[in-house]
Amino acid sequence: MSISLFVFRPTLEAVVCGMETADQLLGPSASALRLLGVWPGAASTSAAVGTCWVCGCYLALVAFAASQLLAEPWRPLEELAIAALVFVTSASFTFKGAMFLKYRPRLLKLATLLCGGGLRSAVGAETRRRYRERGRKVFIYLQAILSVPTLLWALQPLLVPPGGSAAIVWNATAAVRMRSTPLPMWLPPVLQRSPTYELVYGLQVASMLVVLQTSVFTGIFFLVLMLSIAAELHVLNDNIARNSTLLSNSSRQQLSSFTMEMHHASEGGPTNDSAVANFDRKLFLQQMYSDLVKNIRHHQLIIKCVKELEAIMNLPIFVLLFLHMVNICAQIFVTSLLLQKDNDSTTMFKVLFTLPIYLYETGLYCVFGQIIIDQSERLSNSAYSGAWLQGDVTFRRAMLLLVSRAARPLTLTVGKTYTLSRHT
Repeated sequence: MSISLFVFRPTLEAVVCGMETADQLLGPSASALRLLGVWPGAASTSAAVGTCWVCGCYLALVAFAASQLLAEPWRPLEELAIAALVFVTSASFTFKGAMFLKYRPRLLKLATLLCGGGLRSAVGAETRRRYRERGRKVFIYLQAILSVPTLLWALQPLLVPPGGSAAIVWNATAAVRMRSTPLPMWLPPVLQRSPTYELVYGLQVASMLVVLQTSVFTGIFFLVLMLSIAAELHVLNDNIARNSTLLSNSSRQQLSSFTMEMHHASEGGPTNDSAVANFDRKLFLQQMYSDLVKNIRHHQLIIKCVKELEAIMNLPIFVLLFLHMVNICAQIFVTSLLLQKDNDSTTMFKVLFTLPIYLYETGLYCVFGQIIIDQSERLSNSAYSGAWLQGDVTFRRAMLLLVSRAARPLTLTVGKTYTLSRHT
């Protein structure tokens, strides 16, 4: 049969013919990053300016915390601990942003590859819509979790007036009253006068907002791509279970009507019931095999996407999860220090409310990785649940190849060590 010559050769041209665009798949993150100039689609001038501005904000946050650690080592331990926490957090954000810029072309290619669901974009549209909606909910939840600590960090100097516990700094000789800033920073006296202080304050808030939002947008990219692959696996499971069963009565009636018309036209006489049944059987087997070919191509597309996403996530997510672990430990250490000191409640809450961000994002990678594993493990059951025994030898051989490959569940392994799953 000629169709067997191209069973295992998926083409990129067949993949990118879907109706959905990469921006629709990635959701609001793509539009926001395009406005910042760090995602393809913006004008070349605005993209260059936006990229420089975002990179400058990342480096500014690192420089702010480093300046206090280097220039003012005599500060109280809890303030140095907060400065160290901000330094480590800013460094992790900077690494995350740098990796996104490095792998940006490959992320765009992968998103384009997943658009429309490959070979049959119209099939499984409702399933894909549910997964897209789940990705949008994750985006909203991350924004909600991020909003409270962002406001506390930005407004603390206004909530704690000069002379409060957050505004009195002790050096080696005497108490010096200084104006505090949202983020730890070495602030010499010349920068504490108006309007220089207000400019520094605004620069810190703007840099913090840009870095936090960009970090959320880039993190959503990986999560949305993981959900998209899980959606394709879900659609593939449904297609295999549906297409492996017998054709519906309406479909069989249409085939029988078609075969009878063909025999009437060719023979010009009464139709031979046995010949019609045989021809109907051949069409049925050919349709089953054709559907299986499409499912195998779809499976190969998913395998290709998983391998590409794993190659992209290998280093960035491995290092990011390690830095998240460091940040969580630093958060706990700083919180324990603040509990032992007589600090204002704003300082305590701004550190405490930052902790769920790392826990939530780390958990999402593991949960979505487990979804991919679960959907991949369903493929064998979906194949065996159909009427595969009614297929011919060619169909059974192709089904055996599909089931053999599906016996090895698809996983995402980062750092070539850790598999993203509920056990991680």
